[in-house]
Amino acid sequence: MLMAVNELAKEYCRPTIDIEHKLGMASFEELRQLLQEEPQRLNTVSRIVLNDKEIWIDRLGQEIVRNSDKERETAQDYLAQEAINRPGHYDLVQDIAYGMPLMDINCRVAVLVPAWLEEDNLPRFLAEFEDQLDESGSTINRSFYEINILVNRKEGDQTDNSIKIIKDFVHEHPWGPLINYYDVELPEPFNNVGYARKLLTDATLLRSISRLEQNGCLYIQSEDADTISIDRQQIIKVINKMDSQPHLDALKGQQDRMPEYLMQNDMLFLSCRLRDFLEAIMSRKKYRNPQDKNWNFSWNRIVTGGWNTVFSAEAYALAGGYSSVYSGEDMDLGNKITAVRGDGTYPNLEVIGRLPTRAEGSPRRFINQIKKGKDAYEDFSDENDNLTIRTLSVEEGLQEISHLQRIDSSTIPILNRFAKGLFEDFKDVNVVGDNRGEVMESLMFWLGFEKDDYTIREDGIDINNWDNVRNKIEQYRQNRR
Repeated sequence: MLMAVNELAKEYCRPTIDIEHKLGMASFEELRQLLQEEPQRLNTVSRIVLNDKEIWIDRLGQEIVRNSDKERETAQDYLAQEAINRPGHYDLVQDIAYGMPLMDINCRVAVLVPAWLEEDNLPRFLAEFEDQLDESGSTINRSFYEINILVNRKEGDQTDNSIKIIKDFVHEHPWGPLINYYDVELPEPFNNVGYARKLLTDATLLRSISRLEQNGCLYIQSEDADTISIDRQQIIKVINKMDSQPHLDALKGQQDRMPEYLMQNDMLFLSCRLRDFLEAIMSRKKYRNPQDKNWNFSWNRIVTGGWNTVFSAEAYALAGGYSSVYSGEDMDLGNKITAVRGDGTYPNLEVIGRLPTRAEGSPRRFINQIKKGKDAYEDFSDENDNLTIRTLSVEEGLQEISHLQRIDSSTIPILNRFAKGLFEDFKDVNVVGDNRGEVMESLMFWLGFEKDDYTIREDGIDINNWDNVRNKIEQYRQNRR
C-alpha cells in the first residue's frame, strides 16, 4: 500500500475528460471545447415523440434502456484509461477494491461515504440505513445495497476510533446492512473529500465489474458521514426511479440541516435558508436555458451536490469520473454528465432528475461560517477549518454563536451586513440577466420579507425592516414545537 500512495503522489497526471481546478469546477466553455476536439466523448441523448408516446433515444436512434452489460463495458473502459493515465491512483484503487469483500450479485445501490474524523457521527449514520423498507413497508432485502466507508486522513496523522466504531456496529447488527470499510492515509494534496470520493467510487466500480454475475444496473449514492437522517425507503426509491426512467443519469433528493437546531438561532436559520432557497429558485425549469447568454452552467440546473445524490455507474464512467482533488466533486460530475449527454454545443439538463426523498445533515459548516464571517464553502480545502468543523458538536457551536440567537437591536447591524453579503453572493452567481429582479424578489419573499421591507439598488440592497422576518421565524418555531 505504501508504494501505491507514493506512486499516487508522483503520477496523478494527464486528465482525461476532467479539467483540474482548485475547486474542480470546469466551465462549460472548457468542456465544450474539449468535446468539439474529441467528439467521440459525446454520448448524446434526446427526447422525441413516437406514436404519441414520448421516448428518449441515444445518438444511434435507439430507445434508451438500462443494460448492465453496457454499464460493465463502459466501466471497464473508464478504469482501463485510469490505469493508463494515473497508474499510481489505479494501484490504490485496486488496493481498496481488493481489500473489501466481493460485491453481491444483487447489489443495486452502493452508498459511498468518505469519513475523516467522523467517529461521533458514524453510529447514527449507519443506524439510518439499518432498517430500509420496500414499497409495502417490509424490510428490504439486505443484498440490494451496501455501505462503503473510506476512512481517509493525511499521511502521518493519527487515526481516530472510526474503524473500531464500524466494526462494533457490524458485530452488534449482524442482520443489518452490508458494510465495507477501508482505512487509508493520503499525501497532500490528496487528503480531501473530493479525492476520497474518487478513490472510493472507482474502487466500487472495480468491485462491480469483478462480479461474475450482476442482477440489474448499479447506482452510486453519494453521502456524507454527518447525514443525520434519511428516508426509510431511500434505497427502493432510488432503484424504482432510476429503473423506471432510464434516461436519468443522476438524481438529487431534498436536503435539509436539522431544523430543530436551525430554529434556535435566527442567523443560522437565515444563513442556511438563504443557500437553500437561492439554489431552489435558480434551478427552476424556466431558468434552465443554456442558449441564454446569462445562463449559469453551475446553478441554473438541478445541482448534484454532496449527500442524498445518486449517479448511475454507467453515467459516472461515461463522464470520466470525478475530476477534482479538492472539492465540488459531485457538482462538477453532474455538470460533466450533462455535457457529454448534450449535443456538443449545449448540455442536456434533463438527464438529472429529482429524487423523492428527504435527508438531513449537520449545520456545523454554517455555524463555522457565522463564526468566521466567510462563506461556508469558500475555502473547503482549509485543513484547520475542516478540523474545527469535525470536532465541534452542534450544541457547542450554537453556544458560540448564541449572541446572534434572535433578531433585535444588537444583531440588526450584523444582519444588515449579512444582507449586503447576500446581494454580493447573488451578483456573483449571475442568474439569467433579464430575470435578476424577479429572482431577487422571490428570494426575499421566501426569506420572510415583505416588499416594503427592503430596497434593491443597482449596487446592493437596503433592509428597512426586519420585523416581518423575525415574526415569521418565531411563528416557524411555534409551529414545530
